[in-house]
Amino acid sequence: MNLLPNYKTPNDILLVLKRDGSSKNPYVDIQETLQVANNKVMLNEVPDSLNKIIVKNDTGIELFETDNQFPDINEFYVDYRTGFVYFHQTNEGKKFTFQYSGTGKIAIHYSRIYFENNDEQETIKTIRDISNEAQTNAEYALNQGDYAKQQAENITSNEDVRLQNEEERQNNEQSRKDNEILRDEAEEIRKKNEQQRTHDEESRSIAESIRVHNEDERIASEEKRVNAEQLRVTQETERQNLENVRKQNEENRQSNENARVKEHSQRIKIIDNTKFINPYSSTSTYNKNNIVFYNGSSFISKIDNNIGNIPPDPLYAYENEYWALLAKKGSDGVGSVSIKKHVFIATEGQTKFVLPFLYEIGTNKVRVTVNGSLIEDYVETNSTTITLVNSVPAGTKVIVEVFSTEFDDRIEEFNNKMDELDSAILNVNNQSEYAKTQGDYSKTQGDYAKTQGEYAKEQGDYAKTQGLSANQAASAANDAAQNATAEASNLSQLKTDVSAATDEANSAATSATQAATNANTAAQNATTQANYAKQQGDYAKQQGDIAKGIIESGTVASVNGQKGAVVLNAEDVNAIPATEKGVAGGVAKLNEDGKVVDASGNEVEGKVKSVNGQTGEVNISIPTKTSELVNDSDFATAKYVEDEVGEVSNELASHLADYVKHPAYAVTTGSANAYEVTLTPAPTAYEDGFGIVVAIHADSTGESTLNVNGLGAIPIKKSNGNDVTNLKINGIYTLRYRAGNFILQGEGSDFSDTDKSNLILINSINTIYDM
Repeated sequence: MNLLPNYKTPNDILLVLKRDGSSKNPYVDIQETLQVANNKVMLNEVPDSLNKIIVKNDTGIELFETDNQFPDINEFYVDYRTGFVYFHQTNEGKKFTFQYSGTGKIAIHYSRIYFENNDEQETIKTIRDISNEAQTNAEYALNQGDYAKQQAENITSNEDVRLQNEEERQNNEQSRKDNEILRDEAEEIRKKNEQQRTHDEESRSIAESIRVHNEDERIASEEKRVNAEQLRVTQETERQNLENVRKQNEENRQSNENARVKEHSQRIKIIDNTKFINPYSSTSTYNKNNIVFYNGSSFISKIDNNIGNIPPDPLYAYENEYWALLAKKGSDGVGSVSIKKHVFIATEGQTKFVLPFLYEIGTNKVRVTVNGSLIEDYVETNSTTITLVNSVPAGTKVIVEVFSTEFDDRIEEFNNKMDELDSAILNVNNQSEYAKTQGDYSKTQGDYAKTQGEYAKEQGDYAKTQGLSANQAASAANDAAQNATAEASNLSQLKTDVSAATDEANSAATSATQAATNANTAAQNATTQANYAKQQGDYAKQQGDIAKGIIESGTVASVNGQKGAVVLNAEDVNAIPATEKGVAGGVAKLNEDGKVVDASGNEVEGKVKSVNGQTGEVNISIPTKTSELVNDSDFATAKYVEDEVGEVSNELASHLADYVKHPAYAVTTGSANAYEVTLTPAPTAYEDGFGIVVAIHADSTGESTLNVNGLGAIPIKKSNGNDVTNLKINGIYTLRYRAGNFILQGEGSDFSDTDKSNLILINSINTIYDM
């Protein structure tokens, strides 16, 4: 074996002994049997990458070489730089036969290979130390041999030694001839084996080419089938979504219709019951919202079948279990709504004006006009005196008016409720426009589904054509190679799959057409919903106008600056008792300046004795919370908001529970090696890609497992399949679930003491040399 020492100097740590592959120094054919350890085998020499390696198991079956560094069970991977051959972990401990062309070795200087070390990992003895010791011992033995030889020479003669040497020479020569014969025979066997190997390799290459071609066609056909299936699933999902929308729209329509009918019935009932029923009688039966007159005040019934229950005395209570005060009895000059006015003709520079009557500062509202202009630059000095900030010239007309403000709070509350009603009407109109937009969107979705159906049919026709092509490819493959029968069977199965895909595509087209029909129906339903919502909006607006008219039409057309009188119709006027009808035997009005006038338009001083037939204090009952709006059109908007909030809440919960996209974090509990964690929200099962980041609470002492929310203890492995045994307290580790194991992510190198003691060879370094 002639090895050329490349890169050899007296101080080299590595010695490369390589053949150059020439005729003078050719590569050597090597056949050896080695055992797999740690999923790999180190060849005695570096193999030639051009001639490749033949690997057979103990039964003579040849394994396949792969470029994948993590080979399968019947494969191996070769590192031609180092001479290492890697196997699947199931081949651990098995023996294999290797045939290859050896190119040489790489050696490391024996002074860099340690043999022993102490507890602090300090080197105590190297191979060179052992070699030196052996050399010293050998020199000592040699000296002893010389001494013995000298003694033997003294005992025996030189002739005996010569005869013995000659006999040994003859024996050695005979052994050499025998070995030469054996070498020639072995070389002949090697040549025959090489020829057979070359033939087998050519056959294997042809079969592999056919297999690769068939596999490529199978993959292409499978991709088309998968694409067709994905398209079908997508279209089915869209159809289901459209069907769910249609069902939801139908449910909403029915719910809205039921609410409308119920609301309409209640409105009719309220309208029918809200009427004046003469003075109260203890023997009469009253229904809810019936209005009666009792002792100068008016009351409204709070219940149905109200009989024999006397209304309360307003001096002590405004309502009881059966009746509520509607208008309190008034008295002349002290009515709930009243105006007191005094006109002054000022002297030169006058600022102080004393009223001929008393009023309560802060309770009554004061209005001051100077020559017909309303001013605010004045001070209420006391309960009878008004002082102007700026003096006025002589002859100036100063009018001081005092108003009762007993109804101010209720009027403001009623006005606020009317604003809410206007807002509700606007919301209903907006909902109508939204429903119409949804209808247009549903129609667009229907058109899209129809287009998708036509596309699916085209895909089905294409898949059918591809099925014929696949059949022809299978026939050609059978003609090309008899040993491709299994692959041809796969192609036949593929034809069946493609035919099934064609049927599925046709079914998808039918489903898409049905989806288009459903979408059109949904669009029509949505249009109907839009029209219905618009009608509801118009109805709500009409009801709002009616409600608003309650404030605008009455005996008082302007209060606290609200102007414009509207005379009651004959029915309303006749409903007011003659004794309670304001001034001039008719209906009191305010002119454009907000002054009380009689039927002829002349200003008068006095009070309004009744409002819409109600005397005394008027109570206005308006809902103040959503729980009272059961029959109000605004309630649909509140439900819509609740539904939207619920949907967002569900999406957030789903997002938090997706531990594949968003790994969780937890601190472990349990015991060392059997770790446990609890996550919120709790996962229901382990799935591929499930991620978790754990902080370890105790050092591991061996193989470890992790149990998440009691789903079962799962082994923790490295990416190479080995167990993780060195988890440290307070260490943070990222794990991903895959095929029954938690795989440690981003691990570093870790060598045990045994591993370190075996680090004698670097790559394929297997020769020790001494310079």
